[in-house]
Amino acid sequence: PYELKELAPRQFALFEGGEKVDVDLYYAPRRQRTGPELVTSKGTPVGDLVELRGRCYRIVAVRFCEYFKDGDECKFCNFNATQDDARSIGLGRTTTISVEDTVEAFVMHASEDRAVEGYMEMGAFENRENEVRIHANLFEKLSSATRYKPHLGASAQPESRKDMQRLKDAGLDSVFLHLEVWDPDLYAETVPGKAQFIGRDRCLEALEEAVDIFGRGHVGTVF
Repeated sequence: PYELKELAPRQFALFEGGEKVDVDLYYAPRRQRTGPELVTSKGTPVGDLVELRGRCYRIVAVRFCEYFKDGDECKFCNFNATQDDARSIGLGRTTTISVEDTVEAFVMHASEDRAVEGYMEMGAFENRENEVRIHANLFEKLSSATRYKPHLGASAQPESRKDMQRLKDAGLDSVFLHLEVWDPDLYAETVPGKAQFIGRDRCLEALEEAVDIFGRGHVGTVF
């Protein structure tokens, strides 16, 4: 129901029915580096692994969803399931990043700008233990890579209480669980893979468990 209007150059506001909504919006420019492009020891451009905006960062550790192979992907998703799919539309990208390469890139970024808060996207695996193992390894290495502990946040499928605790122990500070569809009549039709492997009731239970583990204000949902 909202309309975004530009009041002046780089000054924006939300309006609802012609009335200005009392919320602050601000422009966050991407920092422009001077000098040669940063690359890791493997020759990977740092920007391919870690996206930095001011003191916030974003890492996509796994660009992969197993639900696509059986046609059970979320119906609103345009995620590319395989490297072949990505190449077919001109995207040359790996399915899973190198943990060591990514941690090195993060340290190089942090040496220039103190990245204090970030967001990571976990994949959508049918083998949940494998998914948790991959990301717990990344979180542990990121947590100890710099002299300070950055805030680590990630969107994830609802895991078991044990696995969510494992991610917390590995260094994850905030979690945003995939519960994109709340309506019980639409859930199975819209997210068939998650309906089969997780289920809406489990998603709701996991939200409550996540608050117990991560604390209030550190848990959300991804719409």
